[in-house]
Amino acid sequence: MTTYAERPWVKKYDKGVPATLTYPETTLHQFLTDSAKKNPNHTALVTSAKLPVVGRMTHDTSYAELDR
Repeated sequence: MTTYAERPWVKKYDKGVPATLTYPETTLHQFLTDSAKKNPNHTALVTSAKLPVVGRMTHDTSYAELDR
């Protein structure tokens, strides 16, 4: 039986993909606030909804809008 400690899937990773992930020491809220300051007009969120009469509609939300 293969154990988690052996992590055989790592052998299948593309070249250059690290075997472990590192995460920044920041909260999601702080990340979004910082992103709103650096790139206020960049898209932060894309939503989509199917409406009965209109059909499918999408809406992009910028970091500035999300921060507000």
